[in-house]
Amino acid sequence: MQSEKSKLTAYLLWLAIGAFGAHRFYLGRVKSGIALAVLLIGCIVVASVGGYILVQAIENEGGVGDMVRPFSPYMILSFTSGVLFLVWAVWYLLDLIFINVMINKDRKNENAISTKQAEKVFE
Repeated sequence: MQSEKSKLTAYLLWLAIGAFGAHRFYLGRVKSGIALAVLLIGCIVVASVGGYILVQAIENEGGVGDMVRPFSPYMILSFTSGVLFLVWAVWYLLDLIFINVMINKDRKNENAISTKQAEKVFE
């Protein structure tokens, strides 16, 4: 018996809107789909706030000299958004492999029975 989930559909979702975890939602991995979406949104928010702080510094002070200090708000936000983006990008690219693994795992487990079903058999 084949899994109802299509590899082609999963890969197309990954390509089109997988950045927000759509392929994971399709494959029934809702929690990790939410985590992937939150990670990307967090990266965008942190980078936007850092950009806003930089623009405000340029407008108010006329330069960015203070903004490039090691522990300035801009540098902290830039580093944080970079790390978040790196984690997201690695996860997103690894999903090219994981999609196939998840579908194959689902296909293998289709014939497995749950604990409740097993208890009914042995009653």
